[in-house]
Amino acid sequence: MNSNTKIKSADFDPKVIDPQAIAKILQIADHAFVVEMIDTYSEDAFNFMVQIENAYDSGNAEILRHAAHSLKSISASMGAMELSNICRTLEILAKHKKESLDSIQLAQIQAEYTKVMLELSFYRAEYDLAK
Repeated sequence: MNSNTKIKSADFDPKVIDPQAIAKILQIADHAFVVEMIDTYSEDAFNFMVQIENAYDSGNAEILRHAAHSLKSISASMGAMELSNICRTLEILAKHKKESLDSIQLAQIQAEYTKVMLELSFYRAEYDLAK
């Protein structure tokens, strides 16, 4: 995307990122702060995803629960409600050390995480251009 490209609101998917969450941030902060929040979220979310995947592979329910809880919280604050909900389910399953954890839960969280990161890249580009 070149610097002359303007992102249209139709490019945003409200099922992935609730636009009201971004609007609330903009009520108290400027575009540069939104970009900074997206960058911080991206880094933290990546780290939590690595922890989730490693804990899943090693069968460590406590680390899985903690990482899912953390990703749930930061995702909700960015308006990524579906990712937050999936993390909540994973957190509950890990808390109860359910043996039923299977690759479906991991695949769901990975797929939604990918959508969120793509969607946030659109928001980041929009607000980076507006700085």
